[in-house]
Amino acid sequence: MGPDEVFGEIGLLSGVPRTATVTAVAATRLVALAKHDFLELVNSGPGLTYTLLDLHRGGIGVVEG
Repeated sequence: MGPDEVFGEIGLLSGVPRTATVTAVAATRLVALAKHDFLELVNSGPGLTYTLLDLHRGGIGVVEG
């Protein structure tokens, strides 16, 4: 993974358990959101859910705020 990549979003969107473990190998900035806060954010802007799904599928997408 690299800059601006995300993980854990599919579990929050679909309600399934996480399927991966991520370990940082360098200094890293982590932003963690509780499920309620994440879903509130996703529901606040049109298309954000689809952007996250595109990122998960390997599509090119930028989440804009």
